[in-house]
Amino acid sequence: MIRKERKKIKEKIFLPVIMLFFSLLLQAQEDRKVAVFDPAGTIDKTLLEIVREEISSAVVNTKGYTVLERQLINKVMEESEFQASGLVSDAQVSDIGRLMGADYVFVSTVSILGNNYYISCKMIEVATARIDKQFTGTTTDGMNDIPQTAQFVVRRMFGENVKPIAGQTGGRQQQTTANEVETTGISKRQNAEYQLSDDCALLHLYRPSSVVGTLIRYNLYLDNDMIFLVKNKSKTTVRITNEGLKTLWAKDESKTELPIDIRLGREYYIRCGLGTGPFVGKPRLEIVDNEKGKVEFVKIH
Repeated sequence: MIRKERKKIKEKIFLPVIMLFFSLLLQAQEDRKVAVFDPAGTIDKTLLEIVREEISSAVVNTKGYTVLERQLINKVMEESEFQASGLVSDAQVSDIGRLMGADYVFVSTVSILGNNYYISCKMIEVATARIDKQFTGTTTDGMNDIPQTAQFVVRRMFGENVKPIAGQTGGRQQQTTANEVETTGISKRQNAEYQLSDDCALLHLYRPSSVVGTLIRYNLYLDNDMIFLVKNKSKTTVRITNEGLKTLWAKDESKTELPIDIRLGREYYIRCGLGTGPFVGKPRLEIVDNEKGKVEFVKIH
């Protein structure tokens, strides 16, 4: 009888302790919530939206972090009568982030620097209002490499060992003459031609001139790498050294995917465009035979 009572007492003491331990463990494993604010800057609104989406994409794909829904951020900003461009201090940013239930707030600015764009990003810890991370970068091809530069800056902020974009060193990019962007197994040139060889495959991406959706643009990805900002009458060539089944994809209102089996020593022509009818804003991707694709690709200047 006494043993049973002692057992019950032990269960009453240790069970809550064990439950508390696992509760704290689960809490520690929860992703930290990040509120990504709209970038500040006097440049085109579309470019600012591209920077915001690239930042959100990079953060959400970083282990241990999640991004708050845009609707929640906008709702809190409206109810609090705050505007991102009017938040003049880190303390103010921290206060508004606390109302959103965020652990961190991500703020950025985009400025024109000659013919390029300067992107400055910092992440503020809500609890302390201190800057947790900060990094900057400058494009080297005007607006064309804004998505890559934004992604690079964020990934460096989170300590990823990424290969520099177009000669990036430290916290700022340096100008290069090659005009080449590289990631693991992938390199891209817009103003130069690659030579096809047995140790690489060439991916020719292009969007012919069209009166449909002239102002609409979207990012084209190869698996996890953003490789092309698709806009009217544009083209680029991507050199790939890792063969295998990959997925080209783009997303605007809805996601479009195109599986492609990359083999070294071959080249591929991908025509990009927009859907017609009720889905005019939906990206369209198709593999074109080399003879026809080469003719269409060369016509684009």
